[in-house]
Amino acid sequence: MKPGKNIVRTVLIWLVAVAAYNVIAWLLPVEHTSTFIVPYVFTMITFFLPLGVAVLTFGRPTPMKSKFLGYPLFHIAIVSLVLQLIAGLFFMLLAESIGITLPLIVHVLLLAVGLIGMISGDIGRDEIQRVEQNVKPKVIYIQTLLLTAENIVGKAADPYLKKRLGELTDRIRYSDPMSAPELQPMEAHISEKMAQLGSAVYAADAAQADALIGELMDLLDQRSRACKLYK
Repeated sequence: MKPGKNIVRTVLIWLVAVAAYNVIAWLLPVEHTSTFIVPYVFTMITFFLPLGVAVLTFGRPTPMKSKFLGYPLFHIAIVSLVLQLIAGLFFMLLAESIGITLPLIVHVLLLAVGLIGMISGDIGRDEIQRVEQNVKPKVIYIQTLLLTAENIVGKAADPYLKKRLGELTDRIRYSDPMSAPELQPMEAHISEKMAQLGSAVYAADAAQADALIGELMDLLDQRSRACKLYK
């Protein structure tokens, strides 16, 4: 479903929920004193939290990140709203026997905790996205190398050579994924050897391919040791 339709559906659900709450609240057999008004106002304010989060989430261009990092904020908003509803209805029903101080304190605390939780979640989301942006370029090398190795394995016909290529692929898969600028000359050399290996496999030169696999494994071991120096 398109984001625009999701937003419209969310707004309609929100309107129905707000209308239902207002009908229930104003039909309660209680006096509409300040003890009634305070819970009502705070609950109405909290109704806007999940709506705002939902609209922002559906409007994001990266749905996976929104699903994994946005929805927790939506859940916090929903939990905050539910707690406000429960506390609000409780205080409304006791409007004649309870003062305004306790309801005011409880509702302020609930709203504050909900807002802090949402702000903290948003800060955490931004930090995770920043880390991901920094990490992604550093792991792309080993991912590309692994993809190349897997493609070469698929081209091998000789059983022994296919087994050796599988060992090389595993060595790449379990290599340190993090790269560093200092490793670029070594990684360029590994990529060059990998290209030569591909040519040897395509040419069915098993002896040359086997020798290149041995070289690549040694180079990958050297890279793994070098990675530890730059962490």
